[in-house]
Amino acid sequence: DGVPGAAESSDNFGDSVSIHDINGNGYADLAAAASRENMVEGGNTGEGAVWSLRGRPTGIVTDAAFTFGPRTVGAPVERATFGGSLS
Repeated sequence: DGVPGAAESSDNFGDSVSIHDINGNGYADLAAAASRENMVEGGNTGEGAVWSLRGRPTGIVTDAAFTFGPRTVGAPVERATFGGSLS
């Protein structure tokens, strides 16, 4: 609950993950990618997208979760596999 989007098995949600304190509040935030998000039917790659979930004293929470992909940042879209590698 609270994670934007719909669960689709073909998206490969979580095929790349990373934990960093993205916003500098002292708590680990989670970035999780789905490199096959918005996959073209019959294809094996997609645009890809990344979900950001914030860390709080209680752990990772979804109350400020957001998602972004190549369209959001003005990157190429076709077979982008955006988020396929996070570091």
